[in-house]
Amino acid sequence: MRRLALATVIIGVLAACDSGREPSSPSAETPLSAPFRTRSDQSLAEVTGLNAADRVFFGFDSSALEASGTAVLQRQADWMQGHPKVLFMLAGHADERGTREYNLALGSQRAATVRDYLVALGVAPGRFKLTSYGKERPAVVGSTQAAWSLNRRVETLIDE
Repeated sequence: MRRLALATVIIGVLAACDSGREPSSPSAETPLSAPFRTRSDQSLAEVTGLNAADRVFFGFDSSALEASGTAVLQRQADWMQGHPKVLFMLAGHADERGTREYNLALGSQRAATVRDYLVALGVAPGRFKLTSYGKERPAVVGSTQAAWSLNRRVETLIDE
C-alpha cells in the first residue's frame, strides 16, 4: 500500500512539472546544472522524478516519442543551443519486463530516438554519447504499472 501511495505521489509530481510555461531563453549565466544532472549526480529525489526536465518517458515496448517527450526535448534543445560546448550522455532505460538483452536493445533504441530528435532540432550530433542500462537501473523499484512507466525513460546527463 505504501508503494502505491508513493507511486501515486511521484506521478502527481511528474504531471505537475509541465506547467505549460514557456522556458526562459538560455543565457551564458544559466548554471550548467539546470536543467540537467551530471553523470555522477544520482540523488534519489532527482531519479524518482521530482525534477523531470532531464527525462523523456516511453510507452510499453516502444521507442516512439510521445507529445510530452517532444515538449521536454524542445526545452532541452533550447538550453543546449545556448550552451554549445556542453557534451551529453543519453542513457536509455527499460522496465523490468523482458530479457536483459531485449531491454538493453530497447534502451539503446530509445536513446537513439532522443538523439535523432535533438539533432533534428539543431543540436550537433557530435555532442552526444549514448548508453543503455536496460532494466538494470530502475528509477522506481516495483512491479506495478506506475513503477514500470517511470522506468521506461531516457535521461539526458551532462557528460563530465
